[in-house]
Amino acid sequence: MTGHTPNPHGQESGPYQLAMRPRAAARALGISERLLWDWTRSEGLPHVRIGNVVLYPVACLQSWLFDRAKAAVPGADVPPAGGSTGSAAAG
Repeated sequence: MTGHTPNPHGQESGPYQLAMRPRAAARALGISERLLWDWTRSEGLPHVRIGNVVLYPVACLQSWLFDRAKAAVPGADVPPAGGSTGSAAAG
C-alpha cells in the first residue's frame, strides 16, 4: 500500500504508526523520557518488549490516557481515544 494513511484524527501525516519507541511516546504524551520510564514501571503504562526493543502501542497509549482522564474527573465528558478534542478556551 503506498501513499499516506489518515491517522486516528483524520489528518494525513504519512503512514500510520502502530507503535512508538520511547522517545516518540514521551514526546506524544508531552512528558520526559524519564517520566515515561517511571510511568511504565509504576503506573502500568502499556508497552511491549521484543528482545531489547521497547515499543508503546499507540492504541494502548490512547486507551490508557483516556482511562486516566475519566478517573481524574468522574462524570466528565472525555472524548474517546482517537476522537477529536475541540478546544473551548475562552479569553
